[in-house]
Amino acid sequence: MSEQQAVEQAVDATFGTDVRRTVTVHSSGAVSIVVRGARVVVIDGTANGDEWGFSIDPDDAAAFAGHTETAPTLDAALRAAHAAVAG
Repeated sequence: MSEQQAVEQAVDATFGTDVRRTVTVHSSGAVSIVVRGARVVVIDGTANGDEWGFSIDPDDAAAFAGHTETAPTLDAALRAAHAAVAG
């Protein structure tokens, strides 16, 4: 299984398969995820996967300023972001 497939499965397991999502694994190994449901979740991870940032409904200015929340793992970022949108 590729890294992209593994990330897609993790997103689906947390947010459900009916939510639109885009997963991009960059050539550097960094990962970008956008989940679009009732709200927009943006998650980015470092190439080595030891730092993940996420934002809920970021505006254009926030997209260049960094994320509002951080997590040490992809699973922690997904769970925290899901909890934030579930509310």
